[in-house]
Amino acid sequence: MNAVILAGGKGTRISSIFPDIPKSMIPIQGKPLLQHQIEQLKRYDIHTIHMCLGYLSTAITDYFGSGIQFDVELDYEIESSPQGTAGSLYLLKDHLSEDFMVINGDIIFNVNLFSIIEFHQQKGGIATLTTHINPHPLDSDLVEIDENGRLIHMHTRPHAPDFDTTHLANAGIMIFNPKLFDYIIESKKQNIEKHIITDMLKNNEMIYCYQTDEYIHDTGTVERYHQVIQDVMNGKLGLF
Repeated sequence: MNAVILAGGKGTRISSIFPDIPKSMIPIQGKPLLQHQIEQLKRYDIHTIHMCLGYLSTAITDYFGSGIQFDVELDYEIESSPQGTAGSLYLLKDHLSEDFMVINGDIIFNVNLFSIIEFHQQKGGIATLTTHINPHPLDSDLVEIDENGRLIHMHTRPHAPDFDTTHLANAGIMIFNPKLFDYIIESKKQNIEKHIITDMLKNNEMIYCYQTDEYIHDTGTVERYHQVIQDVMNGKLGLF
């Protein structure tokens, strides 16, 4: 299975401590966040990785190059203007003919990817979302599922302060069938959760949610970044 890392974000919420690098390159234990993601993907035999880039893309391409030094094959798609997570993904339409994994570029994780892939294959849907309970549900995309794990509603952020926060959150590790591209409009700024998954649900597509309590944490704010660093130091992440 190929993977796509969405690493085009500017990282405005963490720019106060990392003003001159893309958010996917913030350092964690001496390595860029993206390198941790690549190493995790490689652990699960995913060696072909596409990166969707935008802001300060050369900081990423100069560091990783072809990927050979990391024992992976890297391919870059660089958007000329912000296209959103779905719009940037559309640049790979002609490169992905089989089911593929999508990783948000601001998360660090230690998850059994084989289990997610197996779940996706067993369900046979157009998409699988990895979901979990996180400490910041009000600024996360939240899901409602039925007894079979099928997604029945996606509540996209932001949410009202009194919103039901017991729902699971989309964790930023997803698998899609290439039919996904039928829902993306070329050269239009679109978001995967807000626009594409919502449209899929309206069309009664089969989307499933894989639930896990394994470690997945985003690094998109200063507070969350420092929490990840603390987790690493405490051995919670289990990678060091």
